[in-house]
Amino acid sequence: MPTIRISWNPNPPAELVSEYRVSESFNLGPFDLKYTTSDTHVDIVDPPQGAYAWRIKAVNIAGVSTDSATLPGPSVPTPPTGLTMVVL
Repeated sequence: MPTIRISWNPNPPAELVSEYRVSESFNLGPFDLKYTTSDTHVDIVDPPQGAYAWRIKAVNIAGVSTDSATLPGPSVPTPPTGLTMVVL
């Protein structure tokens, strides 16, 4: 199964970040919150075909950061077509 891993640098320890919120845009649609993690990466296993982009926010007891820069992702290809079988 194909997997897309997005990762980022952790915030400085003094900021006491408790989680990161990962928003995803699919096929140029709006960004929606998709993942919440305390890690500095997210693995997306077997993504559907289409174009992706992500933004990350850091969260601590004082609140939520603004969005990171947008990370454009790969376009997952469509499956092959025109399959044939020949018995030789």
